[in-house]
Amino acid sequence: MQTTRHRHGYTLIELLTVIGALGVIAVIALPRYSDYLDSARSVKTGVHFSDAVRIAGQEFVKHQQLTGLGQPGSLPVNEDEWILRFDNNGTAVAPGGGPAFIANSAGDSSTGAIGIIWDSADERLIVHRPVFEGVGAASTEITAEETRHLPASSRAPVDNPAYSSSPG
Repeated sequence: MQTTRHRHGYTLIELLTVIGALGVIAVIALPRYSDYLDSARSVKTGVHFSDAVRIAGQEFVKHQQLTGLGQPGSLPVNEDEWILRFDNNGTAVAPGGGPAFIANSAGDSSTGAIGIIWDSADERLIVHRPVFEGVGAASTEITAEETRHLPASSRAPVDNPAYSSSPG
C-alpha cells in the first residue's frame, strides 16, 4: 500500500514569483506615492498662504469697523500676534516640519513655512510664500488703505446713513 505525503509550504518557484510581483508593484507605486506627497506638501503651503491672506483681510475690515464706530482698533501689534490669529491653537505645521508661520521672515523654502512681516507704523502686513516643492514664491501686502476700497456690502454699516444711530 502506498501512502500519500501531504506537503506543507510553498515551492521556491512560487515564492520567487510572489516576490517578483511585489517588486514590480513597488517599482510602479513608489514614484507615484512620492509625487502624491510632493503635491500634498505644495498644496498645504498654498493653503497656509491663502488662509493667512484671507484672515488678515478680515482683521483689517474688523479693525476699520471698530474704529469707524469710535471703538479701539483690533489689529495685532506684532508678528507673533498675527501668527496667533492665523494659527490660534499653535498646531499648524509647515509641510517640511516646524511652525507653519515665521515672524520677520520671507518664509522658509526648506520647510514651506509662510513668512509674516508687520509694519505697525504704516499698518501694513506682508505675507510671503517661499519657493517650495516646485511652487513659486508669492507675496501679498495687506494694508488698511487697501481694505477701505472694498465694496459697500463688505464695509461696516456705519458707512450707510440708513444704519446711523444718530437722531434723524
